[in-house]
Amino acid sequence: MRNLFGRVRSQAFGSRNPGRKTGVLSGYEKITLHCGLHKTGTSYLQTVLHDNAAVLEEHGIEYPTALRKTPGGNKGNHGIVASKYLQNRDIDTVFRSFTSVGNHRPTLLLSGEGFSNKPTLNGGFLEAFLEAASKARVEFLFYLRRPDHLHESAYAQTMKRRAGNVISSGGYRVDFLERLMPFVEAFGRENITIRPYNRKLWPDGELGADFCAAIGRPELWPHISPDQEKTVNASLNRDQVFLLSRLTDPKAKKRLIGYFAENPGGLPGDGGKFFLSPEERRAINARHAESNQRLADLFDLGDINEFLGIEEDEDDPGWRPYRPDWERLFGYLARFTDHERRK
Repeated sequence: MRNLFGRVRSQAFGSRNPGRKTGVLSGYEKITLHCGLHKTGTSYLQTVLHDNAAVLEEHGIEYPTALRKTPGGNKGNHGIVASKYLQNRDIDTVFRSFTSVGNHRPTLLLSGEGFSNKPTLNGGFLEAFLEAASKARVEFLFYLRRPDHLHESAYAQTMKRRAGNVISSGGYRVDFLERLMPFVEAFGRENITIRPYNRKLWPDGELGADFCAAIGRPELWPHISPDQEKTVNASLNRDQVFLLSRLTDPKAKKRLIGYFAENPGGLPGDGGKFFLSPEERRAINARHAESNQRLADLFDLGDINEFLGIEEDEDDPGWRPYRPDWERLFGYLARFTDHERRK
């Protein structure tokens, strides 16, 4: 593993075949890979960047648009390139199949949670990527979110795709040192930026403003226009997640999620935010506190609890265990069934 990382780093910032002249990545001076992590506002950012690709181009940044919508993703997600590369080891062919990359503004900006996955490193994608982008300085951007919130959000996202049991306190990888050290070893701390998914630490409380600052272009945000009417990958309440967890048919899940979006007030929820108790969520945070603080120390992030907003412990006042109100849920499902019948 270390031999692979050493090889990637030497290609990234040493002798990377300077004689290579052609290819869709060969003309860029700087490339920023926004690598997620999952459930840190990535879909929102991708949609905003995609919708403002022309504005970015005016400022020397290419944000490739999709030639076709990727299954299960929005048009701004470039992570599909990394996953498809594992089946087709030709960078140019893969990029040209899924994005419009190649306009060659000075800076290329790519965003995809798939860039943060181990197969991206182990499968050779980044080696080939860096070889193809031999003239560019490549930088990596990660957002981190407090572990207990990540765990809850990831569970809700999983229930959109498959049936499941009651949430447990394990399963999602929230040891950030373990997840990011392969990138640190491969590319060096100086080429990696880490930002918090913590509204209190964003300029004016805006994720988009923080993102622009993180890529070194804070002046961009006033020129970008998020669609305030567009809801991207909206969070679900406990009732909605519970209903999805009971369904086994993916198509039925998709239709129900669409109905949620069409009728946002139809199932207001039971008043609780989280399935796990405050004690269980504290345990998740405490379990990884030492490791995550080591990552914070490495990147001079300060106290990891303040960085992630963990000090605000009681963020679900009046929490109580989830108990399905079957009469209310059956009534909602009856309205959903009637809606489907009339379509």
